[in-house]
Amino acid sequence: MTFLHKLALVLEAAADELDAKPTITPVANNEKVAEVVEVDFKSIFKTVTGKEPSNDMLEKISSDPELKETFQKMADNLNAAESLGEPSEKHDGSEPQTKAEKLKVAEERFKSWILG
Repeated sequence: MTFLHKLALVLEAAADELDAKPTITPVANNEKVAEVVEVDFKSIFKTVTGKEPSNDMLEKISSDPELKETFQKMADNLNAAESLGEPSEKHDGSEPQTKAEKLKVAEERFKSWILG
């Protein structure tokens, strides 16, 4: 039996197992979803991704406890970002940054070496 054949059998078994699980019943509209959902997942989703969530997405979030917990944490921490400090200055002016600056510094060092 080849590796690809074994892989195909494993994938088929996984697909059969997923097909055997019960499916989620569709929700009629957003009002019913909003009643089930404790947190305003729609606004959190839009804030995080910049897109409006679909009814299917809201349904999945409201039916999955792990997703609900994740979105609850996101809602709690939505405005809790703290500043980690000021940006650092990587270039303090002591070292040349451009090719022209590097060339000028090299020439000055050469002149001082020759003359000094």
